[in-house]
Amino acid sequence: MNYRVSLPMERFQGDFSESIKAISPSFCKIAEEAMNAEANGWTLIAGPGYRKALEFLVKDYLCSLLPKEEDKVKVMPLANCIATYVDHEKLNQMATRAAARQR
Repeated sequence: MNYRVSLPMERFQGDFSESIKAISPSFCKIAEEAMNAEANGWTLIAGPGYRKALEFLVKDYLCSLLPKEEDKVKVMPLANCIATYVDHEKLNQMATRAAARQR
């Protein structure tokens, strides 16, 4: 006999700083969805979700710092944005590794 179970779904709410929320509300929404996917065991969905969230965070931050470059930043692949605009060595290495993990 097959049984169906219905349980209320508790959504995970990210605890992001006000500055992150102000710079990239899209990052917050995408990251929360990835966290919820991970919490439900949907790791094949969560991984790309985290990567997409990182892309929005980096690009939104760069656009806030460099408004004249916004059109370029928005269409540039994430790895190129990092290589071109992120000059802090450790941050550049970390972001480059995270961006390279896409499939």
